[in-house]
Amino acid sequence: MIHRALADAVAWKYISDNPASNIKPPKKPRSRRPVWNAQQIQTFLKSIQDDRFAALFLLELTTGVRRGQICGLKWADVDLNAALITVHDNRVVVAGRAVDKAGGKTVNADQTIAIDRATVAALRQWRIHQDGERTFFGRDYKTGDYV
Repeated sequence: MIHRALADAVAWKYISDNPASNIKPPKKPRSRRPVWNAQQIQTFLKSIQDDRFAALFLLELTTGVRRGQICGLKWADVDLNAALITVHDNRVVVAGRAVDKAGGKTVNADQTIAIDRATVAALRQWRIHQDGERTFFGRDYKTGDYV
């Protein structure tokens, strides 16, 4: 912010050069994210068994896909017979509203990922549950075919 203010001062001819131009800001040291061990994973899976979104938590846990990518995952990108998902887009919350973002965080973000049998089974159950809700709510059910 100081660099930008001084750059404006140079542009407005209040000063001849920006004294902050040769200064490098301190770098924040990178910290490693904590990774769950097998016991913590088992505890988590037991705690979400009856959760509405248990299949999605399992998908995130077993694939490492980012939360925004899971939220943007559509059924057209899920092949349960081949046990594959193809990740394309993100869905994030901005100012309290879901916003679709085409593409991933990087150029190579689109990827096809194999999923294990337990995750496939959980997604099949979730789809049955979701189809039941779709039938129950009729036209009022608006998912946009999101998983």
